[in-house]
Amino acid sequence: MLSLSDDIFPSSRPDNSYIPQLLLQGFGMPSIAEKSAIWSYYFYRLLQRCENISLLYCNTADGLSTGEPSRYILQLKYCSPFVINNRVVDFGTIASKPKERITKILTQEQAEKLANTTFWPSMINRYLRCKLSFYYQYVLKLKELNVQQSEITAIESGNIVHNTLEMIYKELINKHQLPKLLKNMSVGDIEKCVDIIIDDILGNKLEAQAAMCAIVRNNSIRALKGVIDFDAKSQSVDSVIEVEKEYSCKLGNYQIKGVIDRIDRLIDGSVRVIDYKSGTVDTKTNSLAELFTDSELSKKSNAALTQILIYSLLVYKNQDVDVQPSIYATRKLSMSEVEDNVELVKIEGDFVQKISVEQYQEIETELISLLDQICSTESEFVPCSDIKKCEYCPYWNLCY
Repeated sequence: MLSLSDDIFPSSRPDNSYIPQLLLQGFGMPSIAEKSAIWSYYFYRLLQRCENISLLYCNTADGLSTGEPSRYILQLKYCSPFVINNRVVDFGTIASKPKERITKILTQEQAEKLANTTFWPSMINRYLRCKLSFYYQYVLKLKELNVQQSEITAIESGNIVHNTLEMIYKELINKHQLPKLLKNMSVGDIEKCVDIIIDDILGNKLEAQAAMCAIVRNNSIRALKGVIDFDAKSQSVDSVIEVEKEYSCKLGNYQIKGVIDRIDRLIDGSVRVIDYKSGTVDTKTNSLAELFTDSELSKKSNAALTQILIYSLLVYKNQDVDVQPSIYATRKLSMSEVEDNVELVKIEGDFVQKISVEQYQEIETELISLLDQICSTESEFVPCSDIKKCEYCPYWNLCY
């Protein structure tokens, strides 16, 4: 038997539960003690008919590992009639071979095929985050594993808020005096919409994860209320003109496309392009060039800001109107005190009320230059150096 260290066998990791251990014990529910008993049963059941057995553990203390043998090894050693032979195997110091830097380069055929594809903001952000990850997903077309999660994921929680906002604001398209309409919306109306979306997204998890579903529901209602209250207080918006609208345009030799969460008509005749974000986002940058430089060089990636500026460029190219880029970070909008201009992006220290013609030209130039780099047969697709970025990457095992 392998890995018989005390921190591994039995497992010291507690089960996820919202019920404190004292209440579990008080009501006779399974607790840590019962879990230890189950591990003990498994161990001795495996030994029932053994004539000889080797129990291996690592005695090196490293990080959270204590290097101590499992309690079951000590029980056999001191409390059983069996003959126990202790052996220490020392492998000495093994010199590890330095890993070679993985580098991929496009063939001429791959470059031509990639140049003729339609680029989405998510693709561009993937490249800026990690070039090799982009190569695996969009050049080699390696699909991510579709693993069913028993728990409610952060993506599902975000989709609940996003889809509910879509449902609510679709009913308000082309209706003037948006703030007044939103002030008349009750909490009960919001809850009805949330319940419909939760039932659609979570489905069979509603019973198995009832407590967690209730928490997600309350958090979603709070986030939605924050967005609706923020819009209800707005003095610049007139109406919603589009929700989940797809836009595309040609930039140089490349086709760009994106689906925009929401577009509002402002009182002054300009439009506001809105992108919802449920997580923590950074809405400022020192320069536009920094946004379109891979994170290895700029030391900073700002996917949300890059995305909203590409959306704004798409609307400008299609409608030729003044555009106000806005990022609705639902977490910020649901706070008790919302900062002024919280939805606006900040470029070179200034809030952007309207994107200027010069800024559009710079965004377009930087974007075309980046796409030229992506589709070049001379560009190297290498993994990012920041291992933290690899934590949730589906291709991490192909790099390290």
